Amino acid sequence: MASRRHVLRVPDSDLAGLRSRLRGARWPEAWPGQDADAGWQAGTDESELRRLVRYWAEEYDWRSREADVNALPGWVASVDGASVFYLRFEAEVPGALPIVVTHGWPSSFLELAELARRLAAPSQYGGDAGDAFTVIVPALPGFPFSAQRPDLPPATHEERRYLDEVAAWFADAGGYEHEQMTRPRTLAYGLSDSPAGLLAWLVEKYREWSDCDGDLSRRFSDDFIVTQASLYWFTNAIATSFRPYWEHAKGMTPPVRNVTVPTAVAVFPKDLTHPPRSWAERTYHVTRYTVMPRGGHFAAHEEPAPLADDLTEFFRPLR
Repeated sequence: MASRRHVLRVPDSDLAGLRSRLRGARWPEAWPGQDADAGWQAGTDESELRRLVRYWAEEYDWRSREADVNALPGWVASVDGASVFYLRFEAEVPGALPIVVTHGWPSSFLELAELARRLAAPSQYGGDAGDAFTVIVPALPGFPFSAQRPDLPPATHEERRYLDEVAAWFADAGGYEHEQMTRPRTLAYGLSDSPAGLLAWLVEKYREWSDCDGDLSRRFSDDFIVTQASLYWFTNAIATSFRPYWEHAKGMTPPVRNVTVPTAVAVFPKDLTHPPRSWAERTYHVTRYTVMPRGGHFAAHEEPAPLADDLTEFFRPLR
């Protein structure tokens, strides 16, 4: 598998085109009688989105963030004919255990950089150099930079409560998933054409799925949010990032049946769902189960220190 260094350089014309679209965004008519909180209840709050769009168009320094991305140890490899971008953080000691950490949707490799640094050089964060990993952070194909079993026992009371939690979440907040599973291309046309629309789709998830109590700034800077949106925009990856949802819904990805290797589960309080240990053990050989005190769906960015500690403790006896 041959690899080459990756250098990002967005053309000036693309930057100018993005700013023109942002400045010329067409906004929907306000709902009659809308109160101050209705915006987030019905979707992305317009006043917050307008503020972020202004920042993206007038103040955000993409070239500085582009330099930050290029300073990361980024490589591109050809895997079965597909180009896959990845970060490789070398361990601070030779012969270290390799580990792959991956993002989900609507994340990117960028969210995992701080976690990767802590895992690769634990002594710089008060840990033991002997716990270092060589860390690989791939950009999943289709994302920015890379192209029930009948024999299970009846669900326990705790598991039924978890399934009820999943059903309640899907009924209240799962519309995005249903759309991305059933009509992803229809949605993609609007989000690929409008940076403001793309930002609205992403920022709602960062607010709702993180441990921020409704205040984005508690967990994410404007710069971070807009950089994530910029990565999706400049790579035109929003449509392809929906594809795993479509393939899953169509049965194109086989379900995981039984994983026998040791598995660790970390449950964060503000993540989308909170599977009990017994539910995870129906599929995985769970040897470590941790209920975290803080954090949400974007835990690698929100709480990199405790997540790195938990991974280190899990892998220590397996080295």
